[in-house]
Amino acid sequence: MSNKRKIEDMINNQTLEELGNRELARNKNKETAKEKIESLLDEKSFVEIEPLHNKGIAAGYGTINARPVCIWAQDVINDNGAITSQNIQKIIKVFDMAVKVGCPIISIIENAKICIEDNLDIMQAISKLIEKQVAVSGVIPQVAILFDSVIGGMAYSVALNDFIYNVKANNISACLEKSKKLNNSEYKKEENELLSFEFASKVECFNEVRKLFEFIPDNNLTDTEIFEADLNKTSEMLNTISEQDYDVKTIINEIVDESFLEVKSNLSVNSVIGFARIGGRAVGIVANSGDGILKASDFNKISRFVRFCDAFNLPIVTLVNTKGYDVKSNNVIISAGSRLFYAYAEATVPKINVILGDAFGSMYIAMGNIGKDITFAWPSAEICVANTESYVSIMDNDSITSNEVREQKIEEYKQNNENVLLALEKGYIDDIIIPATTRQRIISALELFINKRENRPVKKHGNIPV
Repeated sequence: MSNKRKIEDMINNQTLEELGNRELARNKNKETAKEKIESLLDEKSFVEIEPLHNKGIAAGYGTINARPVCIWAQDVINDNGAITSQNIQKIIKVFDMAVKVGCPIISIIENAKICIEDNLDIMQAISKLIEKQVAVSGVIPQVAILFDSVIGGMAYSVALNDFIYNVKANNISACLEKSKKLNNSEYKKEENELLSFEFASKVECFNEVRKLFEFIPDNNLTDTEIFEADLNKTSEMLNTISEQDYDVKTIINEIVDESFLEVKSNLSVNSVIGFARIGGRAVGIVANSGDGILKASDFNKISRFVRFCDAFNLPIVTLVNTKGYDVKSNNVIISAGSRLFYAYAEATVPKINVILGDAFGSMYIAMGNIGKDITFAWPSAEICVANTESYVSIMDNDSITSNEVREQKIEEYKQNNENVLLALEKGYIDDIIIPATTRQRIISALELFINKRENRPVKKHGNIPV
């Protein structure tokens, strides 16, 4: 048989097999793994590896926004998509490829099941996969997209990803029985802390995945692209907004170049995290929102985000306006809060703080004051060891004989302690700025600190409180 005939037969066989796979998938109201991958990646960029081996998954590489990525997806037409130990060996090969070239890896989960017939082999395979994920954590970005619930050992693998996209309200659970208790509030709380984004459709989800890749680098040794931007743009709106109640997202939109990509928007309304560009540079933004009373979920949400930004060299801009923490969470607030302290203190990327309003007590310390490179404050900022009412109750309670005296004490305390000028005089902040110039001041600070160097003690790793 001539080479030409061999090539024609191979193409025909591949075409027939692909058409057959698509028909099988349609019968289950599904797409093939390859179809899902191709609809996410740039057109005609996907290259499949080992197409005839381990057919339970499709795997390979391609591009998103012309940037290389490695990717794998479960194929529901083979054994209903159940993960086998052989499949996991193929997944690990894709991880090795991603690390070798230094590009992100994307996992598309279509089915929760593992092949229990593999018995000990599947447990050993999952342990090897988790070992690989941990080894490359902080080296290449890891993204998971869920089209079905994940149960058991693979749930832990999914949880190790930097970002988890959830389509159509799937759930992540350690065991089958727990996954069925969808109304269990403790379970939903744990699950929500894992999920980065939730969507109702594949199209919406994939669009947002592509958007994420506009802000994150390929690996921990490469920088994100710098775009052109207006470096001198100001916002007079901020001068007005600083004197009234505001939505912090309005402030964020005024200081970023274009759009803001919020992460974990469904988890806690009192903190906002996400990516944006300021002065053409990709940055991570952390902000207080709502009533500014932080909970343990806020600390967990922020600390993991800060650690991602630090691992991948993204400067952190923190917008501070917090009165304190939720006392009802006191039993878990110390451990969660210490993780946030740790994350900011550990980070070596540029850390720029802007105090918009309140910055009271330990929450002033937690919200980026540890290890900050530069701190600006709006004239509306109030920085002190405790909110006025608490301080007066603690320090002057015995001398307060009436409400009139209490109000007098409160006013005295505000004048003597909450004045932002006092923090400036003591050198605890670097400048009081006109709100309209916030963007300009952040950009100039980024330009200064982007190449900063810090000498830290040599160690294997720190011991973050968990």
